[in-house]
Amino acid sequence: MLKCEAVSATYGAMGVLHQVSLEIAEKEFVALIGANSAGKTTLLKIISGLLRPVSGEVTFQGSRLSVLRPHEIVHLGIVLIPEGIRTIPK
Repeated sequence: MLKCEAVSATYGAMGVLHQVSLEIAEKEFVALIGANSAGKTTLLKIISGLLRPVSGEVTFQGSRLSVLRPHEIVHLGIVLIPEGIRTIPK
């Protein structure tokens, strides 16, 4: 359903994500766990279209996400909600 194949990313000249691959099947729950600066948020930004990979590909239900803009990815049901931001008012 969601597949990342050999995804790499940079911030400027600094490589921050190197050849990451994962596959998530329909109805499967997955957690990304790692130390600070391990690339978890960077990978999620790539999946949601907020950051473009320098190499590799992300597909959802067989369609390439890299050709879509973030708002188009949202319409597929893929959303990134950053930690620490009040999404629900008190």
